[in-house]
Amino acid sequence: MPSFLERLGFVQRLLDGLVVEATAQVIERDGAPRDERLTMQSGCRDASELLRRMLRVDGPTARRPRELVVSAHPFASSSPKHF
Repeated sequence: MPSFLERLGFVQRLLDGLVVEATAQVIERDGAPRDERLTMQSGCRDASELLRRMLRVDGPTARRPRELVVSAHPFASSSPKHF
């Protein structure tokens, strides 16, 4: 039978995966016209700021999911170009 800490570790990994998937969706939507971007609708500059505010975490913690998405998803870039 798994210990309490092992169960917490499982829950943490599950939540991390959900945050990464949500970040991927935010980054993908940031390719839309300016007024349709989730970050702009929330009053944020980018996905990292949105995560920092919504998850109530510090900057480095908010940037980690974005870095994972950028490295794993071909549609994401480290500096999206919006016109």
